[in-house]
Amino acid sequence: MKIEPLSNALFLAKRCCSQLNYSEDQLSPIYTLIKECEDIIQKESERREKHLSGIEKARKDGIHLGRPAIPCSPEFLELAYLQSRHMVTAAEAAEQLKVGRSTFNKMKIKYREELELWKKQGK
Repeated sequence: MKIEPLSNALFLAKRCCSQLNYSEDQLSPIYTLIKECEDIIQKESERREKHLSGIEKARKDGIHLGRPAIPCSPEFLELAYLQSRHMVTAAEAAEQLKVGRSTFNKMKIKYREELELWKKQGK
């Protein structure tokens, strides 16, 4: 991230203040504030770069980032089948799996292929 705009702002502020006949003493708090803003932006930029490089390194090393996936269990497949036949509701199936209803529905979408295979083989 570049900090040129604030440095440019400092230059413009000095020029405008000299045109308005303000003394440097009156404006030193503003100059200090601009300098501190530049420092904060610079530190944040460095922190962000380190963070992104750490994430990239973890990905290259094969480290999974984020919440672990919920596995496609036989119990889920059976409940999804029953829910598709309107024998149980999505809320009941989710409760038995100890997940939320929206998570259950997302799992149905994610594991659609496994569910179709299970239906053909088992039921």
